[in-house]
Amino acid sequence: MNTSPFTAALLAGGRSSRMGQDKATLLWEGKALWKRQIELLESLHPEHLLISGRPDGPYISSSYPVVFDRENNLGPLAGLKSLLENCTTPRLLVLAVDMPWMTLSLLQQLLQENEALVPQCEGWWEGTAAVYPREILPLIETSLKTSDRSFQSLLTRAKEQKLIRSWIVPSQFRSCFQSWNSPLM
Repeated sequence: MNTSPFTAALLAGGRSSRMGQDKATLLWEGKALWKRQIELLESLHPEHLLISGRPDGPYISSSYPVVFDRENNLGPLAGLKSLLENCTTPRLLVLAVDMPWMTLSLLQQLLQENEALVPQCEGWWEGTAAVYPREILPLIETSLKTSDRSFQSLLTRAKEQKLIRSWIVPSQFRSCFQSWNSPLM
C-alpha cells in the first residue's frame, strides 16, 4: 500500500456509561480491546500513533503518547480536536476503541485514496473510523462552541466545504462499523 504520511489514533476517551465499565478493557478474542485496536493501527505503519484517552486509562503505560481532551464532557469531537492539534501529518486516521469488528482491509481502503475519506452507511456518517485532514480543525472548534456537537452535522458541513469526501461502505463491510456498547453483545 503506497500512501502519503498519516498519523493514526485510537479514540478511547469515552465514559462507557452504557457499558458500565471501561470499554477499552473489555476482552475480545482474549485481548483487551485497546490493545487489539492499537495492533490494528500499528499494522498500517503510521508515521505517528496517538491515543485519545483519560489520564487513568489502561493504555497510560503504553509506549504511545496519550492525548487528553482539553475540554471535558464534549464527546468524541473534543477528542478529535485534541488529536488534530497534536497531528503533524496532513491526515489523521481515527479508530474507536469499541469497534472490534473493524478490519485491516477496510482501513487500508480508507488510506489508499491519499485524501480525507469518511465512511457513510445508508446516509449515516461513520466518523469514529475515518481519515481527517488537519484543515478540518477550525470547523470542529466552531462545532464545539455550539449545542450541536454531533459527527453527523460536522461531517455534512465538512463535505459541503470540500474538506472531506464520503466513502459509501459496501454491504460486506457494514458490520465493521458495529460498536460494542452494551454488556450483552
